[in-house]
Amino acid sequence: MCGLAGIYSFNNDLKWESTEISIILQKMTSLLSHRGPDSYGFYKDKNVGFGHRRLSIIDQSINGNQPITIGSPGKTIIFNGEIYNYKILKEQLISKGCKFRGNSDTEVILNCYLYWGLSGLKRLEGIFALSIWDKEKNLLVLMRDRLGVKPLYYGNSKFGLAFASEIKSVIAAKGIDTRYSAQAFSEYLWYGTTYEERSFFRGINSVKPGEWILIKDKQITKEKWWKLEDWIDNSLKNISKKDAQKGVLINLDKAVKGQLMSDVPIGLFLSGGIDSSALASSALQSSDYYLESYCAGFDFIEQDNEYKKAEEVAKFIGMEYSSISISGVNLEPTITKLVEAHDQPFADAANIPLYLMCKKISHKHKVILQGDGGDELFAGYNKYLLLKYKWLWKLFPETFFSFLTRLSGPYGTRINRLHKSLTNSDEVLFNALLSTTETMQLRPERLLKKEKNQFLIENTDPFLSYRNAINRFSDYEPLQKTLLTDLVTELPSVFLNKVDRASMAASVEARVPLLDESLIKFAINLPSNLKISGLKRKYILKKALEKRIPNKILKMPKTGFGVPYGNWLKNTLFEFTSERILDETFLDYFNFDKLKVEECLFELKDKNKNKFIIWKLLQLSLSKAWIESINLSMNN
Repeated sequence: MCGLAGIYSFNNDLKWESTEISIILQKMTSLLSHRGPDSYGFYKDKNVGFGHRRLSIIDQSINGNQPITIGSPGKTIIFNGEIYNYKILKEQLISKGCKFRGNSDTEVILNCYLYWGLSGLKRLEGIFALSIWDKEKNLLVLMRDRLGVKPLYYGNSKFGLAFASEIKSVIAAKGIDTRYSAQAFSEYLWYGTTYEERSFFRGINSVKPGEWILIKDKQITKEKWWKLEDWIDNSLKNISKKDAQKGVLINLDKAVKGQLMSDVPIGLFLSGGIDSSALASSALQSSDYYLESYCAGFDFIEQDNEYKKAEEVAKFIGMEYSSISISGVNLEPTITKLVEAHDQPFADAANIPLYLMCKKISHKHKVILQGDGGDELFAGYNKYLLLKYKWLWKLFPETFFSFLTRLSGPYGTRINRLHKSLTNSDEVLFNALLSTTETMQLRPERLLKKEKNQFLIENTDPFLSYRNAINRFSDYEPLQKTLLTDLVTELPSVFLNKVDRASMAASVEARVPLLDESLIKFAINLPSNLKISGLKRKYILKKALEKRIPNKILKMPKTGFGVPYGNWLKNTLFEFTSERILDETFLDYFNFDKLKVEECLFELKDKNKNKFIIWKLLQLSLSKAWIESINLSMNN
């Protein structure tokens, strides 16, 4: 896992003898040192410059250092990620007469392009973002993996197109428009992140998952080289439960075994939940590899059974594990560190425990296995169950839910929100509103001044990404449609975003075996009745794991990182938060109404309301300060 950065000049040859442009490329690259602390390298051509930071995992020798150039006049690559089928591809290339100087997957990628052209890059299976410069064809390739596990941003800079693994590195190229995008701002207020190709800033976008950008003779072409629909074939619509269980295990074991490849020790975060337990049990099927597992206990998470659950799973499957204690004391530096890792406002507080866990084990492990993706593939979230029985909500009158809301105390707001979401006839709003705690009755734009509020509502669409996805998957039945929608919206923009930034901030590579190609191809073609059966979520995954995982674990309700950021905001972080979100400069920049924000804070303190919107404001304020510091340092 690494960090890459580069500049492509459209108008004039890059004058590398110029001190300024050389310093800029070095700065862009050094800002990614946490992604690759082991080595660095540069490549410079007449109108292209590459920089790379390496976290050495496969082939730790100098033969794996990047950039790598092959041939004459030469093809050069910088790459971030892992290619899980690189050994198979290497054998195919050797049969064609290809010779290798080392054993890295990076060299295999470049030879795939050398022998098979752009079509050869479609053979890659893994998590990756890469750039290839073909000097002979005067062609630059920017490419991102299918699901968007690894990031790749770009923007128009003072010297041309700047691109990098992280936003801060793009900004370092100078001349980037870092004013916030109204559409991105709207999405952030609703979800705490931005969607699709949008970053928070007008001048920076990301290469979309499954997309490549080709720049030939200074002309830009954007193409989808892969889309999720390519893997949907309805071949499993009549599969039996027995064959489905068998298929889940075969593809799960294949995925985990393939992602255990490494020249350094690999760890696993074992929470005792279904997904991490599935990875642990599957890893033991590969008897030639010893996997070290860890369970983290947090002093700020109310559930105190994580250790016990993980210990029970570990003993049942015969895996040794270590427990690590994580403290939430003095959180301000951690929160600030994660703002710097994301470079833009991001409000999923689960990045905090993930970062602290990675930081704790980084001295011993460069690679960790994560269980992300299982919920979107096998229907693990409560909202999928609610979707199946959506019709039930319409049987009760509005007065019943009004009564239930008043009767339910602190849970009343949630019941009201779910009721309004589930009874919404607009399919787009139904899916979008189940992905946030915000509501149409109490929109987050309410905290803005009247003119700004009206502008956002009239000129932006916070539901745009869901609208695009629902239209894209309109031919599928409701549960399948929602699962596919989440795979192309929430998964890359929230969960994979969180995993990459939080782990790489600690110089740890996170792999996600449940999003392996073979497992996705199988899971998305399974019929919905095998994903939710009765009131059982993840039905077929749990059935497949019955002999591998204790039944007690399989029947436990789903729990995640129960990060009590609302309690922090009310108590230890209240003064820290208040100072930042009531700062006049911050309020004026985004046109927030100070009285409304103060009222929101009062309700948080007094009535335990508004925790998500206040958390989003805090992240927004800290992010604004961070980007301003980057811009300032670039101009000095």
